Amino acid sequence: MEITTDYALEPKAEAGSRAYGFKLGDYDHRRPLVLDPAVFVYAGYIGGDFDDVGNGIAVDEKGNAYVTGETGSPEASFPVKVGPDLTLNSGPISGGFGGDAFVAKVNASGTALVYAGYIGGDGDDRGLGIAVDKKGNAYVTGQTESTEASFPVKGGPDLTFNGVRDAFVAKVNASGTALVYAGYIGGDTTDFGLGIGVDKKGNAYVTGRTSSTEASFPVKGGPDLTFNGVDDAFVAKVNASGTALVYAGYIGGDDGDGGFGIAVDKKGNAYVTGFTFSTEASFPVKGGPDLTFNSGGDAFVAKVNASGTALVYAGYIGGGDFDAGSGIAVDKAGNAYVTGETGSTEASFPVKGGPDLTFNGDIDAVDAFVAKVNASGTALVYAGYLGGDGDDRGLGIAVDKKGNAYVTGITSSTEASFPVKGGPDPTFNGDFGDVDAFVAKVNASGTALVYAGYIGGDGGDVGNGIAVDKKGNAYVTGITSSTETSFPVKGGPDLTFNGSADAFVAKVSETGDDEGDDSDSD
Repeated sequence: MEITTDYALEPKAEAGSRAYGFKLGDYDHRRPLVLDPAVFVYAGYIGGDFDDVGNGIAVDEKGNAYVTGETGSPEASFPVKVGPDLTLNSGPISGGFGGDAFVAKVNASGTALVYAGYIGGDGDDRGLGIAVDKKGNAYVTGQTESTEASFPVKGGPDLTFNGVRDAFVAKVNASGTALVYAGYIGGDTTDFGLGIGVDKKGNAYVTGRTSSTEASFPVKGGPDLTFNGVDDAFVAKVNASGTALVYAGYIGGDDGDGGFGIAVDKKGNAYVTGFTFSTEASFPVKGGPDLTFNSGGDAFVAKVNASGTALVYAGYIGGGDFDAGSGIAVDKAGNAYVTGETGSTEASFPVKGGPDLTFNGDIDAVDAFVAKVNASGTALVYAGYLGGDGDDRGLGIAVDKKGNAYVTGITSSTEASFPVKGGPDPTFNGDFGDVDAFVAKVNASGTALVYAGYIGGDGGDVGNGIAVDKKGNAYVTGITSSTETSFPVKGGPDLTFNGSADAFVAKVSETGDDEGDDSDSD
């Protein structure tokens, strides 16, 4: 039986600290009362004395977390440990950011790194997405400006740098000591790899954004072999050995389009989300949840068949303002779960049975959104907001076997308006103008939040990626400028802040849900 609860600030907390109790709704006092808030199992830093960012996270069956991102920190300060490359190849490009991509594995207890190392060359390299297979091999995608003269190409789908900036795809062996393969995906202009998934056979699926036409982009058997204009989203499948593309093609129309997130189901169908400014006159709408462009830029969701030759469905999610999809997950029944950001109020956004049906932001603000698309792609099962009166953006999403969705992102909304519930931290940590990361769990019906709270300190904090394990524990990575005096460090791989900005990794658990939910990871 679910009891209505809320946090209450205890008036007798010691100076300089905060203490919380619970406000309880009516319940049968003859029955035992169990409170199951979400708590941090661990939280800590990954970084050195320059800027470090965690952009993507995955988790294996044993609860080990795999993180990718970008770092300008040299090996003298970055915690390199038996990684694929222990030497920084390029320093920070501008503002402290950029340098090399990194990949790291955190042990199941969260107390230490199993491995950590660089992937990069003498240009700017960034790890933007990561996946892991059943054997513990990690698959990374991102962007690189490094040519094959310095980038560690090895048996990849393309060993020659193509243009201004290429997407890359790399596989790291289970011990983390070496690259199994690494290569480029791109053409003669700018290409970004922004999301990656992997199937049971070890084939990798990549999405991103490209401005390269079919004259140079490696189109092959994809859903669309012709560049459509400005920028297109792309989707590509890399074979298990990494030596070749199985397919590659575009998703887009005559305006700007980009793929931000990808997921793959048991049958090898790929699910992509992102943003588009292309109307239905040119965007390849087909059986999707909304076949009409809504204005201002829409999120899109698309399913690519297992052979990669065609779209099963494609459509919009949006309203009268700007909307973008940032992350996507898929359950065993083929339902897709999407998060992102929207500036569209409920007057135009397709709210339906979601956790919050009312837009929360002020004028020019955005809310995070979460939506579930049915298996046929024809309709939304639910869609709603997640936010307060500031700016809120959903940046990553995961789903467990019971259909609960887990979302992370960024918020400037304090607890006065953000829907905090059950932790892991019910109080906004920054000053005015600052941001916190957030983590939230949406129930299987989509009608309510199971928990929602902040991850952060008195600096700026952003949650960029999220994964969920078999027990329903959530793993979050991102970036923080908060030192250990305010960031909720606890048993993590590094409890001391290292520089102007560090990557962070955190594990969140519901304390009475030890059996949890099996995650829907492929």
